[in-house]
Amino acid sequence: MEAVLKGAALAVLGAVLALSIKKESPAISLLLAAACAVLLLTLALPPLTEGVNTMLELSREAGISYTALGAVLKSLGIAVVTRLGADTLKEAGLLAASSALELLGACAALAVSLPLIDAVLELIRSLV
Repeated sequence: MEAVLKGAALAVLGAVLALSIKKESPAISLLLAAACAVLLLTLALPPLTEGVNTMLELSREAGISYTALGAVLKSLGIAVVTRLGADTLKEAGLLAASSALELLGACAALAVSLPLIDAVLELIRSLV
């Protein structure tokens, strides 16, 4: 809860500062917004690490392969990085580059999910 409050305060402060200097210096405003996003991500690291460790422990206890869990976690990471990058590009007015990055993120998520899809198909084949 504390991290969320700190994050919200940082986001509001960053938005106010970025918007206040946007007319005079759009480039610095964009850099300030990007720096704010990076700081927010650092606030997310401790709970994210705890969540990943819990998922690893649960998957070990349940006998779920690390391949499946790895694909899910990699896809989640790809989604977060893609979203942040695309939003930054949109903020800079680069809509085509933002769309291209979103397509790249979708393709990358599909690529890391292929072992999981293969495992599901193998399971279906064994049941038939």
